[in-house]
Amino acid sequence: MKFLHKMKKYRFYSKGYYRSLLKSLSLKSKICFVSLSSFCFIFTNFHSLLHADNSYKKFSSLSQKEKKKYEHLSFNAIRNIQDASPSKKCDLIIFSCNRAMQLWALLESAQQYLPKIRKIAVIYKTTEKFKKNYEIVKQGFPYVHFFQQNPAQKKADFKPTLLETLFGKFGRDASYVIFSVDDIILTREIDIDKDVHTLSSTKKGYALLYRLAPYVNYCYPVKAIQTVPYLSKLKGGYFLWKFHEKLPSEKGNDWQYPHNIDFTLYKKSSVIPLIFLPFNDPSSMESHWTSISAKGKIGLCHETTKIVNIPANVVQSRNRTENSFSIEELDKKFSEGLKIDIKPLHKMHNTSAHIRYTFTFIPRSPQHHFYLQQRTKRS
Repeated sequence: MKFLHKMKKYRFYSKGYYRSLLKSLSLKSKICFVSLSSFCFIFTNFHSLLHADNSYKKFSSLSQKEKKKYEHLSFNAIRNIQDASPSKKCDLIIFSCNRAMQLWALLESAQQYLPKIRKIAVIYKTTEKFKKNYEIVKQGFPYVHFFQQNPAQKKADFKPTLLETLFGKFGRDASYVIFSVDDIILTREIDIDKDVHTLSSTKKGYALLYRLAPYVNYCYPVKAIQTVPYLSKLKGGYFLWKFHEKLPSEKGNDWQYPHNIDFTLYKKSSVIPLIFLPFNDPSSMESHWTSISAKGKIGLCHETTKIVNIPANVVQSRNRTENSFSIEELDKKFSEGLKIDIKPLHKMHNTSAHIRYTFTFIPRSPQHHFYLQQRTKRS
């Protein structure tokens, strides 16, 4: 009771109160206080996590067998993160649907500009009509790991496949991850080892967004100028800012979307909440993930953008697109032996994370096999 009275006496308005309280307690009370504080922290965070977007109700409605499966996944995730290689390696996980042409462009640009990535995984869904061209992509990039969703299960197997790729045998030796949709193209070289080191050594560093740079002041989804937050410069050409700082009222702002699948670098420990969120495709994953706050955490970017997103066609109803090419048109061109020419995008100075762009097409040449040999030697 004396301990509780002392807790009421000190209202914890500052660190000074904490220090004064702890000094006045006996050793036994100090142990009790620390244990209670730790329990409260874990409980409140886990509670808010499960309540994100009504996912707690969904979790509660599961059978005991399904609950045990998610518990097993969560413990595996934490264990694998703790046991991760001290070299701090990073994996790239790409989401693709019926867009072999654009997937080829992304993989080709990653092959050229992202040589130090540990593993690349493609989680893809395709109808019979587009299946043949995905086989061509597999042959073109044999070092990439492809995980096809089961058409019979519709969307039900997307989340289990993603979690297994993140925390299972495939990803257990990587403590960092990048998520990407297939309509992204890399435009500059990325030193992933340097970026991982910078993110891990930055206090409250949460994510490194390759789509942003100090000059990215236009938000493509809402077709409007966006406010760039106050940026602090770091050594090595990095900038940082605080997520959800007070900005003028805007409908959308790319600088305040820490949770996205547009080529952003995360610590694996930061993506554990995905285990408890209800989603069945990349779009709903991103939508539910944004319901979790990252307020007060730090975002990082380079002084230049490293990627560009070109939304040229529709594959899911929630996607933002310009419909400059249908997926059928691109698939036909790919079947004819063509590919997107990524050279004009080299070192592009894009003031928006997403841009309108008209593709040019060139034949898939033997030069690709030269780069492939170089990549295979590095692997």
